Amino acid sequence: LSLSYNSFSGSLPESIGNLTNLQILDLSNNKLSNDIPSEIGQLTQLQYLYLQSNDLNGTIPESLAYLNESLQLMSLSANQL
Repeated sequence: LSLSYNSFSGSLPESIGNLTNLQILDLSNNKLSNDIPSEIGQLTQLQYLYLQSNDLNGTIPESLAYLNESLQLMSLSANQL
């Protein structure tokens, strides 16, 4: 799912964790803010996670460790994490 460069704003919804078959999530270069929801750790098929160049802040959720078997690349740069 590639939704980069869309000027999306606001928070990532907790319901993102319902997309359990997602393999690629690209929400880079938007205006997303607040924390990364811990529910993102439920995306156990996720291979690529691109959240760079947003306004995300807070801490990186520990639940991302659940993706250690599937995740090949994660980019969180250019945020306030």
